[in-house]
Amino acid sequence: MGPETPTHTSGGPPDPAAGAGAGMSSEAEPSRNTGAPPAAGAMDPARGLPALPADGLEGVHRRLQALFPLGDLTRARTGLAFVDLPPAYVRPVLVHLRDREGFGHLVLLTAVDWLEAGQFQLTYLLCNRQAGLDLGLRVRLPREPASMESIHDLWPTAATYQRELREMFGIDFPGSPRLHEDFILEGWQGIPPYRRDFDTLKFAQEAFAQRPGRETWDPRTHMRQQLYPPADPNGGRPDSGGRD
Repeated sequence: MGPETPTHTSGGPPDPAAGAGAGMSSEAEPSRNTGAPPAAGAMDPARGLPALPADGLEGVHRRLQALFPLGDLTRARTGLAFVDLPPAYVRPVLVHLRDREGFGHLVLLTAVDWLEAGQFQLTYLLCNRQAGLDLGLRVRLPREPASMESIHDLWPTAATYQRELREMFGIDFPGSPRLHEDFILEGWQGIPPYRRDFDTLKFAQEAFAQRPGRETWDPRTHMRQQLYPPADPNGGRPDSGGRD
């Protein structure tokens, strides 16, 4: 069950169905004004690459908001920020950032399980290496059924991330290569182990034999006893046998 393809007005980003290489037009030309910074989406004629954004992540976000329904820019540190968007707009925004804003490197694709909200959050982190900028796109999906459009055709390395997320969280990426082959867990049965409703203790008790004579310490109680041992009733130190 893939997300609905958004409809764009004339002059917007490429249709997501056009694929990874779509989107460059004759409008993307470098500025001819002497000393002026290149326009958004302009190409560096010396390298044949998108020119550096002259106004940082704020400018990138402003241009994206003019084309797509995005949330506010959340800064994490200098050069790193995050923005929320609907699932249907992930592909066109990724294509726009890669082809028009110079974010050519997919750093990672990861997930968070918001169990109480009944949602997964996917984060696509992109990097513009020339500008030293990182931008994360965050999208929420229903936990059941959890499905998201594959982006392996935009970045082949995404297939590896998507295999891991399917195996560990149960998120489906239809069409992604080798998605249902064992990746890390061989012969795994049952709930994916990175979901927060996976019972780690129950699994360990059922899957592994307990060694005779082995004791299990509650970490909080054990550390309290080590750091704050009970006082010796004879007035000595706890490890002195009553001697001062």
